[in-house]
Amino acid sequence: MGSIFSAMYDRVLLWAQHPKAQTYLIVVTTIEAIFFPIPPDVMLAPMVLANRAKAWRLALVTTLASVLGGLVGYLLGFWALELVLPIIERAGYADAYASAVDAFNRFGIWFVILAGFSPIPFKLITVAAGALAMPWLGFVVGCVVGRGARFYLVAGIIYAGGARAAEHLRTWVDRIGWAVVVVAVILAVVLLAGCRATTPAPVEHRSGLTAAPVGIAPATYAVRANDTLYSIAFRFGLDWRDVARWNDIEPPYTIQTGDSIRLRRPVGPRSAVRQRPTRTTTRALPETRAISPPPTARRESSAPETPAVKQPVATVRAPRTSTDVSTRQVAGIDWRWPLNGPVARPFNPGASRQGLGINGERGDVIVASAAGEVVYSGTALIGYGELLIIKHSDQLLSAYGYNSKRLVDEGMRVEAGAPIAEIGQNIDGDWQLHFEVRKDGTAVDPRAYLPPVN
Repeated sequence: MGSIFSAMYDRVLLWAQHPKAQTYLIVVTTIEAIFFPIPPDVMLAPMVLANRAKAWRLALVTTLASVLGGLVGYLLGFWALELVLPIIERAGYADAYASAVDAFNRFGIWFVILAGFSPIPFKLITVAAGALAMPWLGFVVGCVVGRGARFYLVAGIIYAGGARAAEHLRTWVDRIGWAVVVVAVILAVVLLAGCRATTPAPVEHRSGLTAAPVGIAPATYAVRANDTLYSIAFRFGLDWRDVARWNDIEPPYTIQTGDSIRLRRPVGPRSAVRQRPTRTTTRALPETRAISPPPTARRESSAPETPAVKQPVATVRAPRTSTDVSTRQVAGIDWRWPLNGPVARPFNPGASRQGLGINGERGDVIVASAAGEVVYSGTALIGYGELLIIKHSDQLLSAYGYNSKRLVDEGMRVEAGAPIAEIGQNIDGDWQLHFEVRKDGTAVDPRAYLPPVN
């Protein structure tokens, strides 16, 4: 048992001496990035030793083959994650995969680079990257940098040390192999400990805004207190209708703390949302304009049950003076600016927060940009501070972040121009409104909907 790695090493050495050794190297390296357990380093090293003049060429070939295998693993994670997950679990990599998902959410491309260079099983990285829909260009760059650095280092060590380096590698291969296992286990434990935390420890700012980046959408998401279907979809840039359909969530779209919500299109027929035996009900959201009553009207009471009485819809009216404000009709909806002030930060599709930064002054009141229903009112979305989300149609939502105070609750209907919040501060200390418009879950330039002049 203790010499398992040296036995593997001896077997790979035989492959390295074959006339088609380079072909074998390409095959081993490619499939290692998908499922093969033996790293290509142990084949690369003796091949460099046998022909040191080809050291850098062999390192390049190994790097390109590993990136190619990484792309295959990425596509498996992207298109067939739920077919691959059982294989990962049977191989004993379930916890390590969960750790990789958590690390991706926190470190992105830097984790790809680190994992490509480190002893972390690369196959977990490639599948997790696809499952989280990581931008493919960043994934490829991370693979090239991480894997290239590793294989060129191995080739360089053997090139410089020659037979002596290879001899030491054979002598220490079992110790190195078990050290890699220990490091991988420690890393998995550390990352899993962080993964179990319900929320990260963000850096707080005066508005409640935090500088933490938005996470890449995971394959599944555990519902937390105060989450709603709309806020989860908004958090990861998804269409709430898709999330409801993928999870067989029917109107009134009730989700509960502890539910496991799929955030990727399922493969094959799916069952309803997986739920935990014990959970706390979160706020239910309505399907249509017939909005459910505010949270205060839904609190449990110790009084005897009485026949249900239909509660009136709470509507926030716009001041009469707002009728003179300039409006613009787009997609059958009348839009207006939510705040009078200069646009200090224009829409940037490549930014982590894709919206307008509209400056104002302390005490300014934010108004609804268009009529609709409040589908989220809270602070659970990291990076938005006090956040409001208003649904204007099945396709269009607007969001208002950085607020210092929210004036409306979920379930309320608001007219265009109705007061909904008080302006807060961004991370730079400026009094600013972060304003977004989402169409089918994707952030779009709000100027395409707002009047030309504020």
